[in-house]
Amino acid sequence: MKTKLMMVAALLSLTALPAMAAVNLKMLNDSTPAYTMQVLTQIGDVKPGVYASICIEKNETFSQNTSYYGVMNTAYQAVQGGNVWVGGFGSGSVTASGGTDTLDYRTAWLFSQFAEKNASYQNQAALQAAIHYIEAEDNTNQIFSTNWANSSTLWKKYVAAADAAVVAGYNTYGGVRVLNLWADAAHTKFAQDQIVYVPAPGAVVLASMGMAFVGYLRRRQSI
Repeated sequence: MKTKLMMVAALLSLTALPAMAAVNLKMLNDSTPAYTMQVLTQIGDVKPGVYASICIEKNETFSQNTSYYGVMNTAYQAVQGGNVWVGGFGSGSVTASGGTDTLDYRTAWLFSQFAEKNASYQNQAALQAAIHYIEAEDNTNQIFSTNWANSSTLWKKYVAAADAAVVAGYNTYGGVRVLNLWADAAHTKFAQDQIVYVPAPGAVVLASMGMAFVGYLRRRQSI
């Protein structure tokens, strides 16, 4: 009888344990800077589906064709920080940061242009280089100026455009989301910080309406 009671108690203790999180995303086999992420179960407002995803931190890594435990960072922060610009916009020095590093609005603006298919911002190598510069991953002096707009180097043009957008008042993350990737359910083995883009609900509705209207016009033309 005592043995049975002990077995029942053990089973009850197991059921009382919180369920371990399951892997909820997979980084697919993709060699381009805007890597392909498959979200398996909803993470915050990032619904299941396939997304273009780009790295925030330069010296963090993930493995392709590998599943991870993704957490949406509601503070829009990279977990392990990295380098940050001293004093924010317009200062020239870079310092190592031992803590979290908040996403720059310029990064959000640039990635939004890419995700929304703006033809001027589809060069993925330039996009990644610009984001690494903006996020202070390259130890060079910061330039916050639109003077790079006429540069022959494309990533510098991207930085100049993002600078101009923020100067003009862009101060939102819009549809950009920061996902912190962990290799284990206990969140002790960190992998990488990635950003993805979630279209605004209104944009999805408008796109659906547009497609429906195009279909309607085609049907009329075929009558």
